[in-house]
Amino acid sequence: MLKTLIIAAVLLPKFAIAQQSQQLPQLRQPGQWCPVGWMASGSYCVPGSDKAPAAIPKKGWCPAGWRESGSYCIH
Repeated sequence: MLKTLIIAAVLLPKFAIAQQSQQLPQLRQPGQWCPVGWMASGSYCVPGSDKAPAAIPKKGWCPAGWRESGSYCIH
């Protein structure tokens, strides 16, 4: 039981970091620019690399700690 808890304590943070680094494609409207670090692929913006910043569609203001990049907020 203790061994299982130790393994879980070591692996869980690694899985959380891996989840954060995965970026989902964002729908792109015609004429809309992709955020910095992202590129157009059909009707979507996709990360240009694994180092692309997190991006969400901008709806009004960007959340605290995020900055505007075209029609998106990036972190």
